[in-house]
Amino acid sequence: MEIGTNRFLSGSTGKLWFNGELMANLKKVEIKVEGNFEDVTLAGDYRTYPQYTGYSVSGSVTFAKLDSGVLAKYAAAYKSGLMPELKIISKLTDVNTGASERACVSGAVLTSLPLVGFEAKGLVDEEFALKASDYDILERIN
Repeated sequence: MEIGTNRFLSGSTGKLWFNGELMANLKKVEIKVEGNFEDVTLAGDYRTYPQYTGYSVSGSVTFAKLDSGVLAKYAAAYKSGLMPELKIISKLTDVNTGASERACVSGAVLTSLPLVGFEAKGLVDEEFALKASDYDILERIN
């Protein structure tokens, strides 16, 4: 089967929402589900068996810095101990078909807070690490 060059997805069609707010300054996002496995070994058997024990959701988002909005909200949370939970929805659209892949990550918290970061003659980005408790695939591209 031949694949046309216009079939490849581009991150330029991606969008991300934090609690319903479109994050227009998004540069990069990577969130993944990782399985947790316990090794099981048995006497008389040289093999190791991976036993699934659950999963975790983690990742990071990078934004072009436009203002101090995220810093202000989370700096106060880190001091108070009351972390705001995020519902993150992503959408990646195939411009040829209009079909989209959408995912929802819930119970998310930002686990790192960049306080200072810049360099001369350079644009400023902010990268936030995150962890979440759950995920759902809302839509797929066939």
